[in-house]
Amino acid sequence: MAEPGRPVAVCERHHEEAMDKFCSDCSQEICCKCMEDHQDHNVDNLQNVQSSLAKELHQLLQDLQERISVIKAYVESIKTELTEYNEATETVCTEVDEQVQQIYEAAKKLGDHFKSQVRRTKMKEQTKLVQLQEKSQSDIYQIQSSLVYTKELMKDKSVVNSNDAIKRLMTLKTETVCDSSDALPSLNTARFSPAHINTDLLYQLLGELSNDVDDGVLEHAFNLSLIASDSRMWCYSSEQQVENTRWRIAMKRGQPVMSSKRLDFMHSINTEFGLCYEGGADSTQILCKFTVEISTPRKRLLSFPDQNTFSRKQIYVVPERIKSPICTSETLTIRVRINRIDKFY
Repeated sequence: MAEPGRPVAVCERHHEEAMDKFCSDCSQEICCKCMEDHQDHNVDNLQNVQSSLAKELHQLLQDLQERISVIKAYVESIKTELTEYNEATETVCTEVDEQVQQIYEAAKKLGDHFKSQVRRTKMKEQTKLVQLQEKSQSDIYQIQSSLVYTKELMKDKSVVNSNDAIKRLMTLKTETVCDSSDALPSLNTARFSPAHINTDLLYQLLGELSNDVDDGVLEHAFNLSLIASDSRMWCYSSEQQVENTRWRIAMKRGQPVMSSKRLDFMHSINTEFGLCYEGGADSTQILCKFTVEISTPRKRLLSFPDQNTFSRKQIYVVPERIKSPICTSETLTIRVRINRIDKFY
């Protein structure tokens, strides 16, 4: 940056003429005779331009130094959020462990499944904050590098280089806009609510994870003895969430067809199973691809892939029929794994 004591350069075109003018349009130092080639251009006294640029560069350097402090504070808030999120996740897992200890050994596997859901979700949600942290660290590096480069550039005291430096720094200042008060991304934090123990409804009564945590699997056990035969009413599972969409498994029984050998058996050709789409956060219709498994405590009865286009509150009746006879006192477990959801608006 030029200072008042800097020697004035001599024009190479017009010898002995001092280059004491500056053309802003051409970003060029000129002499009074050169002004003939710069008519209608913004030309000012070189010393005035030097003084103005010095002030502007000084202010920019101060602003960017302050920006580093702001971004560092933002990075610290990200670190704090990560720590609190990890602690909250581990708290949920601890609550699951405490609840599992109070129920039969059969619930231990389900409790581990819940914890696995939470931790898988945690890995996805951590990425949001880690990416923000890396971006902020990158901004700090860019600003620090530019400060070092600009300070070296100022030693040259070239108005042209100083003018170019201002443009670069202004762009950098705009691109690294960040404030420690900026809201961090909303994270899907799990919540666990312990329930009273009931071995017949163990899956539902282990507790509840917030609907934001899911692993793409719906499961429900239907006790056939509790479902009236020849009923037109569907019996529903509790609502479960997958990828911001809400679902229920449904079942209803028709009139049983008795076996000639065992009167306590029926053929489930009159038993219907359905997948009910309760709705989603941002779509009116979806295409869902899924796999259905139906089993009893004794054996697996069906396993097959399927797909359907759903609208909100629609029940899709699974077309497959169970051909094996089933005892009227059996418990049927319906497991639906959601393989893919395509949304339509």
